[in-house]
Amino acid sequence: MKSGSFVRSLGVGILLATAAPLQLLSFNAYANTAPVAALPASIESNVSSLDAAWNSRHEMHAKIVDFLKRKQALPEDYEVLWRLSRLSYYGGFFALPSGSNSEEKMEIFQVGVDSGDKARRAAPARVEGHYWYAVTLGGWGIAKGILNALSSAKPMREALTEAIKIDPKYHYAGPLRVRGRLYNKLPGVISFGDNKLALEDLKKAAHLAPESKLNHIYLAEVQNKLSGKAEALKTLEYAKTLPDVVGVTEEATYRKDISTLESKFR
Repeated sequence: MKSGSFVRSLGVGILLATAAPLQLLSFNAYANTAPVAALPASIESNVSSLDAAWNSRHEMHAKIVDFLKRKQALPEDYEVLWRLSRLSYYGGFFALPSGSNSEEKMEIFQVGVDSGDKARRAAPARVEGHYWYAVTLGGWGIAKGILNALSSAKPMREALTEAIKIDPKYHYAGPLRVRGRLYNKLPGVISFGDNKLALEDLKKAAHLAPESKLNHIYLAEVQNKLSGKAEALKTLEYAKTLPDVVGVTEEATYRKDISTLESKFR
């Protein structure tokens, strides 16, 4: 696989987290909450402000990016740390202006990597830190380049495996979805790519969270490789019937992905 195609294939929502994934408690993206303009100068102990930013994220891209670029000292509060990592996932994959360069993306994702890593060390028995650390680490690796994407894969898998042990249903079965995506998109010769393992994880993700379009999109890509286009197209057709369950921006992206894959598989 050429390096350029590998990086693109590992792209938005690899991980999703994923933000997406990038995987998650079930959050209401349409909640009537305070706008991200309420984000404080300090992130210390501001869980409600970070939740408001998340719930209003599709309307506040520039403000989220500006907030993440402040490079504030990380707090000790676990609840703040994982939410900051979650916001970094969205900032890096969705909120940055089109055409942002690698350095800008890395700057945003680094906030999530650092806060997610600190969160998972502070509360290793909680799922959120492991998951958002993995998702933002993946985003950072993609932005940095092919070799870093590969070198990030092992710590991502380790964090995702731990998240699966704790709560495989988190963020619409995000830990299983993202690990399955890793198995699907990584090369098997120089890394641990394995489409059979990918299929196993993604079938579990689709079973645990059938309402997630992204679970079915990723499953269809593996089915197309292992079973053929008929099964893959059937999965995509089902995904099109699902209502929106996550953010406005993410769901719009998923609908485009479904259309693109249908055209590719036919």
